[in-house]
Amino acid sequence: MRHELFSPCVVSSNNIGKKKFQLKPIEYLLSNVNHVEDIIVLGMISQLKENKFFIEDQTGHLPLNLSDAKYHSGIYTEGCFVLAEGNLVDGIFEVKALGFPPAEFESTSRAYFGNINYFGGPNELSCKSSIAMSQAQLSIDSMVVFLSDVWLDSPSVFEKLQTLFVGYSDCPPYAFVMCGNFLSDLKYGLRCNELKEGFKRLADLVAQFESIKENSYFIFVPGPQDPGVVRVYPRAGILPHCTEYIRKKLAKCHFATNPCRIQFGSRQIVVFREDLLQKMSRNAIRIPDQDKLTDDLAKTLICQAHLAPLPLHVVPIYWNYDHAMRLYPLPDLVVVADKQKSFTHTFTDCTVINPVKLIN
Repeated sequence: MRHELFSPCVVSSNNIGKKKFQLKPIEYLLSNVNHVEDIIVLGMISQLKENKFFIEDQTGHLPLNLSDAKYHSGIYTEGCFVLAEGNLVDGIFEVKALGFPPAEFESTSRAYFGNINYFGGPNELSCKSSIAMSQAQLSIDSMVVFLSDVWLDSPSVFEKLQTLFVGYSDCPPYAFVMCGNFLSDLKYGLRCNELKEGFKRLADLVAQFESIKENSYFIFVPGPQDPGVVRVYPRAGILPHCTEYIRKKLAKCHFATNPCRIQFGSRQIVVFREDLLQKMSRNAIRIPDQDKLTDDLAKTLICQAHLAPLPLHVVPIYWNYDHAMRLYPLPDLVVVADKQKSFTHTFTDCTVINPVKLIN
């Protein structure tokens, strides 16, 4: 770890009085039969036995006693990485304090990666290193509009979209990012024909506003209940059968995967549509603080550098494509399109937002 708390001690005036920590692998603890005190371990929380939590790394695993643990802010679930401080007593790690690994600023990560494009896209060099693109972005007054749960089978949604487009018709945004679910109720099967009809109505509505049609991009991110392939992340876009009409009608529409990445000038945006707050709260090893729930969610995602720090049976992920879920190095904006109330939190120069729903 490159964080100053864990970096090797260097004799200098700036380091005098600063407390340093040394991480120990679990194999070090397994090799000690005696009582070991004040140890800090970096590992993943797992449940190798029912109702019994362990901490594990690549060298081994140890059972945890969390009864007297002091938790730092965040939502702690099985599958998340933690820094555990405590004592080893009779083969059990007695945890005194539990926290997340400190997040790393994007500028710090970029100092090690250089100009390599780690975000994705066709360019080999990172757009962050383009001075011309950064200056161009500052000179253009453009915006991106994020919407969640755009139910295309609801008349009320189309009324609100009509009002929205009227308001933006004089100054069209650069893009509208619309997240699913795109149908209000999916318990009666896939309903592909209704979804197809909904996108047709949306295309006809947008066509009434020529300035928006010509100048704004439309990006559609599928929700967890939308028709498509199996519900494993990253998910493919909306079925082509449902989108033929709108693709012909709107030249600037894109049906993205979930999650998807957007390079907006030199800014990097990650969009993920999933009900994370509910799933993480239900699977937390400790009841989260309800007053700080959204703030803890944002901190957890950033410190874990992952969009879904949960067991695979809760949020299934294609093993070979897990890199699409990672948030390292940190982007500028993470859009968590959750069905809960909207929020905005910033941590280590990375902003996490939950966009507004058209119908509450």
